Amino acid sequence: RLDRLFGAAVIVAVALCATAFLPYGLERADGVHRMAMTDWQKHLMVTDALVSADAFPPANPFLPAAGPAPYYHGFHLLAALAARTGLTGVFPSLFVLTLLTAALVAPVTAWCARRLGVPATLASIAGAAAILLSGFDLLVLAIDTVDGLARHGLPGLDFAGLRQLIPSTHLDYWIHHDERQFNAPFLATLWAPQHVLAALFGSVAVAELVRERTHPGPARAAAPRTGATLARAGSWAILLAAIPMLSAYVGFALAAGLLGVALVDAARAPERWRALAHWATVGLLAAALAAPLASAYAGSGGGRLAPALSAAGSWHNGALFTLLLGDGPTARLLDTPALLLVEFGLVGLLGLAGVRRALRLRRSRRAAAAVLVFLAVTVLLCVLLRPPVGGPNNLYARGLLPAWLLSCPYAALAFARWRARARRALFLALAVCLAGTAYAWVGVLAEGSVFWPTPPALVRTARLLDRTTPVAARFATPPDARPPQLAYWLRRGVVYYDRRHALLFGATPAQVDAVESLLRAAFTAPAADAAALFYRAGATHLLARRDRLPPSWLSSVCFRRVAGEGDWIALALACR
Repeated sequence: RLDRLFGAAVIVAVALCATAFLPYGLERADGVHRMAMTDWQKHLMVTDALVSADAFPPANPFLPAAGPAPYYHGFHLLAALAARTGLTGVFPSLFVLTLLTAALVAPVTAWCARRLGVPATLASIAGAAAILLSGFDLLVLAIDTVDGLARHGLPGLDFAGLRQLIPSTHLDYWIHHDERQFNAPFLATLWAPQHVLAALFGSVAVAELVRERTHPGPARAAAPRTGATLARAGSWAILLAAIPMLSAYVGFALAAGLLGVALVDAARAPERWRALAHWATVGLLAAALAAPLASAYAGSGGGRLAPALSAAGSWHNGALFTLLLGDGPTARLLDTPALLLVEFGLVGLLGLAGVRRALRLRRSRRAAAAVLVFLAVTVLLCVLLRPPVGGPNNLYARGLLPAWLLSCPYAALAFARWRARARRALFLALAVCLAGTAYAWVGVLAEGSVFWPTPPALVRTARLLDRTTPVAARFATPPDARPPQLAYWLRRGVVYYDRRHALLFGATPAQVDAVESLLRAAFTAPAADAAALFYRAGATHLLARRDRLPPSWLSSVCFRRVAGEGDWIALALACR
């Protein structure tokens, strides 16, 4: 029965992810296209940059003039390879990889549970919990809804009223802190699948490390063979080297957590320094394999970190001390446990209880101690470090995904023990976490099919440009009137799309300011001068609303009309 439950959990997880993308490209009778997966603008732009690049790493997808931007391209590289060979388009390839990631969460978690010594039946429960549960976010949503009713009263029976009644419908609400962004795997897979895939690889590495150090095979321990040992070390090195290609932050947190486990393990048992040397060899091999990318990460805004404790948010997400004391270091430290409780939910509570129980049992004590060290190191690291670029604390979100996956096996152990003792409270908490996942699915469908319109004329213009312009074409848009959600529909590079992401991908403020100044000057210059300025900014084409362009441009030899519908027009530059 549990095997059927496990299989059903995998199918449900894939189905929930697949159906969440239904609004993409939707054109109703009123001609409205929808897309609610906000981070997918980034995924599509990164993959487009890889498809059109002549070398790796490609140019910064948000500011090509800034040069190479090797920001966790591994996931997107797979999609770009499929697109470059003509096998499929950019969006379908990313979509399939996302569904594959969703399908892997439960089996990988169950495998890790077995490596940690969890019985097969409970391993199946751990796998299902890993993908189907969220934290206690639903309670946060309830607070937000009650607050909306108190402020505005009962809403009307229309879309605006629905938005007022459920103000947090959008998926990004699960980034429910102003600064912190941890999401359970199902939610993270919808908007950041590359980080979830990196976390799956990382969890496998941690579970295998713990297994080898706590349950050495008798044959291997008695007579290790040099060739087999080197082959095994090499395979693990390749796995570890792949993780920062998918997510620099998961890779950084994983390395710190593994180092903490190895050092504590060796300190408790001096004879195990030999084992530490083995894993140091694996780590050095992985570092050597990842060195070409690591050198580029050093110059990327996404790869640098700085000590900083994130803001806790407000009382809407449980930040009570921030409400009472105001935002500051003391309030942020005091609120952190409450925020972690909201985000990890039942998995966090039962996970700690399960680790505590495993520490009391002789056969599982060492494995539980190693996992506890890993959890402690990664949580501290992810709370206290962040990227220096303004915006959310990305390390906090991405780096805690392995902690979630490795908590699930121990949560299953505690669930089996507590089920009879505290059945009512336990199943109530379980219902809240399940309902949070369901709410996220309903929310993203509602947001995509109701609240986020994209002008259909812009969509049709973008699709025509995809068919008629070179893959290497780069489009300039007005700095103060960029077409909304353009990256969802246009599979071509954009000269300057977004300041925050341009900086995050390694551009300097001076580079951003220079390109923005060129574009502002171009849109106020005569036709020939404007074309020359666009070329200097790196553009080959121009896309804008008709009312944003001087009428003289449309009759100038410096601009050639290549597409347009309704209020939108695209021009090719013909004067240098």
